[in-house]
Amino acid sequence: PVTHPLASWENLKSYQFPDPIKDIEDIQDAVSKADHDRYMLVGDGGIWHRLHALRGFEKVMMDIIQSRRELVVLIHKLIDFNLKRLKCLLEFDIDGVMFGDDWGTQGRLMIRLEQWRRYFKPAYKSMFDLVRRRGKHVFFHSDGYVADIIPDLIEIGINAVNVQVSLIGIEKLSQKFGGKVCIAADVDRQHVLPF
Repeated sequence: PVTHPLASWENLKSYQFPDPIKDIEDIQDAVSKADHDRYMLVGDGGIWHRLHALRGFEKVMMDIIQSRRELVVLIHKLIDFNLKRLKCLLEFDIDGVMFGDDWGTQGRLMIRLEQWRRYFKPAYKSMFDLVRRRGKHVFFHSDGYVADIIPDLIEIGINAVNVQVSLIGIEKLSQKFGGKVCIAADVDRQHVLPF
């Protein structure tokens, strides 16, 4: 995005979210044509990246540091939007839902763990709970060094996590999370793919 509709908090009251189920028929069509002998996921439910698109990355970071009340309001609006979509998607013949937000830098989370737990853990939990109640699996993708949030993600209901294994370390992932969650390994995009 080159512009952000909520760059000013003054726009929050009048901002109209798009129809959350407008493209659901297209997704249903794709699911119905898919080979059902395979494990099938649909992707949805990001929050972090949508905040950046709506506000801009720097502004979201400042909102977190300043504990802006408007940020909480916007996150709740995003949760409501995502839950409406998820309720429709969960009616499809799918095995699970893939959530994704890139939370890590090369060596740590983008924000403090306490901030992540305050603002984002409850948001994900509300969406994961819905998916799990419908008997579907929860997959979560996040790039960067995100080992610190994996225990929280497991606690709130993920079945599988897709992370940068080569960045975090296969031994660390195995020792800390082996037997607790499925690790969906990636192709090393820092060394193997570019070189």
